[in-house]
Amino acid sequence: ESDFEKNEILEHYMNRIFWGGSLRGVEVAAHAYFNKSAKELTLEQSALLVGIIRAPNKFSPFRHLERAKLQRDWVLEKMVENNAITQDEADLARQQPLKVSSPNNLREGSYALDAIRRDLKRILEKENILDGGLIIETTIDPNIQELAERSMEKRLNQVEQRRGFPHQKRSQWNGQGTPNYLQGATVVIDNETGGVLAIVGGRNANESQFNRALQSERQIGSLFKPFMFLAAFDRGVKPYDTISDAPIRPGELRGANPSWNPANSDGKYYLEIPVRKSLVESRNTSAIRVAAKAGMENIVAVARSSG
Repeated sequence: ESDFEKNEILEHYMNRIFWGGSLRGVEVAAHAYFNKSAKELTLEQSALLVGIIRAPNKFSPFRHLERAKLQRDWVLEKMVENNAITQDEADLARQQPLKVSSPNNLREGSYALDAIRRDLKRILEKENILDGGLIIETTIDPNIQELAERSMEKRLNQVEQRRGFPHQKRSQWNGQGTPNYLQGATVVIDNETGGVLAIVGGRNANESQFNRALQSERQIGSLFKPFMFLAAFDRGVKPYDTISDAPIRPGELRGANPSWNPANSDGKYYLEIPVRKSLVESRNTSAIRVAAKAGMENIVAVARSSG
């Protein structure tokens, strides 16, 4: 008290004390419980925060709202007794609906937040999630996330506008039931760190909460090719070697169905191309021949060792 005024001491105290879960300080508590700054709190909200100080977890509004309300009412009574407010003000404050923020609102409106929520449920105790107040740092880049969402919507909308498109368009969905319009998924990864920069599980998380980037079990297709080439490199194949990109001949591949005839997506074929070009351009027939050089067992081993 020789160095600070009483109000300054109170301010330091309010900015440091424990408010439940991992919450410390009145500003953090105000945002966690009411999604607003401390200076914007109403009388009843302020009284609730003061009331739960003595046992923040026991009186947590997230888990024990009725207990928290009793503490709020007790504080309001004490304020009346000490002439801080009138009885009418206290009565009015008690009548106000007490809306506490959800401690777990990650799922709404974003597939990226849905992915974060799923990870948190795996690594955190349930009590930590319910108490809220956690600061979560992720590798998601908001700019890349927004760009990925816009880009996918733009491209899928272009597909829907093609003449004779036979399926439901997003513009035709009436907002009722499960949408059946064209969907997609995107994951953007930082190649250097492995961090996920963006994750898009559909065109709109509010219209369809099924996260296709995480939950859709589909063949990965050409995404598997890097493992095939890596296994081949381990077996002595070099990026500058040449490989046939011609159509697959019946019986050419040992153990394959003779009628299997995979094609290149662009319909073009070349007598020979560099192995690196086959990978970069994701060509099919030459990639299959690279895989044959690598051997299926080696490809599987490389894929498993990569996680």
